[in-house]
Amino acid sequence: MGAVYRAYDAKLDREVALKLLPASVAADPLKRARFAVEARAAAALTHPHIATIHAIEEAEGELFIVMEAIEGRELKALIDAGPLEPSRALSLATQIAEGLQAAHQRGIVHRDVKPSNLMVTASDCVKITDFGLARVGAGVDLTRAGATLGTAAYMAPEQIRAEPVDSRADVWAFGVVLYEMLRGKRPFRGDSDAAVIYAILRDEPDLAGLPAGFAPVVARALAKDRDHRYTDMTQVLAALAMLGRSASPPRPERRRPRLAVLPFVGLQRDPDLEFLGFALADQIIGSLSYVRGLIVRPSAAVRRYQAAPADPPTAGRELGVEYVLTGSYLCHANRIRLTLELVEAQSNDMVWRDLIEEEYDNVFALQDAAAARVLQHLEVRFSHDERTRMRADVPCDALAYEYYLRAVSYPVSLEDNRLALEMLDKAVELDASFAPAHAEIGYRLYQTASYGLQGAAAERRALDACGRALSLNPDLLDALYQACFHAVNSGDHERALELVERIFRVAPDSADGHFTLSYLCRYTGLQQESVRAVERALELHPGNVRFRSAGFTYVYQRDY
Repeated sequence: MGAVYRAYDAKLDREVALKLLPASVAADPLKRARFAVEARAAAALTHPHIATIHAIEEAEGELFIVMEAIEGRELKALIDAGPLEPSRALSLATQIAEGLQAAHQRGIVHRDVKPSNLMVTASDCVKITDFGLARVGAGVDLTRAGATLGTAAYMAPEQIRAEPVDSRADVWAFGVVLYEMLRGKRPFRGDSDAAVIYAILRDEPDLAGLPAGFAPVVARALAKDRDHRYTDMTQVLAALAMLGRSASPPRPERRRPRLAVLPFVGLQRDPDLEFLGFALADQIIGSLSYVRGLIVRPSAAVRRYQAAPADPPTAGRELGVEYVLTGSYLCHANRIRLTLELVEAQSNDMVWRDLIEEEYDNVFALQDAAAARVLQHLEVRFSHDERTRMRADVPCDALAYEYYLRAVSYPVSLEDNRLALEMLDKAVELDASFAPAHAEIGYRLYQTASYGLQGAAAERRALDACGRALSLNPDLLDALYQACFHAVNSGDHERALELVERIFRVAPDSADGHFTLSYLCRYTGLQQESVRAVERALELHPGNVRFRSAGFTYVYQRDY
């Protein structure tokens, strides 16, 4: 698609890559349009395994994309060095599938998945690049009649026949890449494109040399009849997860610390800044929720301490945790200083004390640093993916973030929901791409629909807001929980199950996730499964009043 330059973004102090439309084809309207499609398609996606598009620019007749600079190597270079270890191939394949799943959920088919379009960083994080051949939703298809776009060795049979393609074409290409990672060579080979195409249409791949368990996965991904392939990447991920469980011997579970983050205390008497106490704690809780090596109490559990503060031993005993994070904040001259104390609840001994200071307009960086330091001092290990998910969604407008934090600080009641929604409407007016604000709108509207007077209209708006949040951040837990409840209530149980599976991929030991699963099982007649799920939720978070509706599950079982 043209030259790519490393560049420095002086405005935001970061390295970027500039991808230009080559001058030799700049005058070709079709190729310019294809370049624009790539930019729009990729810019719509926000996911840890998809290269981030920062902007689309034009200067002096040059059209170019500003995208993240990725330090790493193409997957092709790793494969050229020989077959990958099965465990590493499984890890990389899972990341590729997660990135493609996010694209497909936005109606975007890549159509050119191949090792040279997959970057692998030093920490083995995959980044999918080059959505240059993507067809966006029901938009115009730029493929000329009879033309075949993509690299021949990775093209699905229907692509070769120039038939309309859907996400199953990417499933095929994924299968080719997985085979290549495991064998160090492609499943369909030839001395020319024509020979490769003939092999794809006529030959069956040799599965005999694949590591144990992989053959059925590759075979289904490479089914020549797309109706016999996996229907989507969600099914692929389920197959990979099962493969991982069967291939990995059980290991003794390392005891995970249990933590509660209490609302912080303002050091100055300023009613206009009181909202920060709960809001900052809530955001740190949200970041830590993505870490598998830690059990953190949700915001709903600590909200009661917003109006009635408690000392760490009391809060620790009431919440059933070993550690309590407390803190105080001071705002002065457009800066905010947060002093944190990590306390061992039973002994009331201070484990660690630290001070973090940031510009008020950059408060999301403060919460990100606080979460990272807590994990460091609790000696909790976390993966690259978990660290990526922990990082706060960054709004384009600092005032939008303040409105959002003010909304989060309001308790849950009809009047407070109304006030919160006023703040949230202002936030999304300033920054419509800020996912957490849409998720909070969905939550507040859902509460209003359940306990207020607006009923169905509020529920429809809640569902729209939740969908918008997930389109911007597919891994946002608050939005995933809400979307699942909406799906159960509307009878779309297959969608609900898909959302529950995504919750557990992001946060396997989320108490709310197990409660959500229990809710789904209860209303689909799986009562024993519902009991097991809710008991796991209560084991992870005993005393959570939100889980009181577990009583209905026991009633349906006649276990009065």
